[in-house]
Amino acid sequence: MPLSNRSTSTPLTRIGFALQTKSPNATPEAWAALRADVPRTFTTPEIRVDCPDDRKFAIVEAAARHFAARYAVNTIDGVRMTFADGWGLLRASNTQPVLVLRFEAASAASLAEHRREVETWLTAQGVGT
Repeated sequence: MPLSNRSTSTPLTRIGFALQTKSPNATPEAWAALRADVPRTFTTPEIRVDCPDDRKFAIVEAAARHFAARYAVNTIDGVRMTFADGWGLLRASNTQPVLVLRFEAASAASLAEHRREVETWLTAQGVGT
């Protein structure tokens, strides 16, 4: 679909459209207005948790079952939990004996709560964080 026919109704789409077309209206004020529409989120960096190779995939499968009882989950390449105000990801590294975690939420407090919930569950499984 040609770029000119795409919807520019969301803030991120408008920013992408402006970047791709190098909009002549891209003054600092115009960019500030575009950025103001983008919701603020809080994220973690990649969190790497040591986990033996012979356990890591079983831990991820158990996490998918456990968290599916409380949240919507996607099990493509790990388990992605969708919280009311964010998401968390737990996946097994394919190259190292580690589990990889990432989190994003609408507030720092929610981010900390979601991270704590997953890390507490991991600790109960005998995997330290």
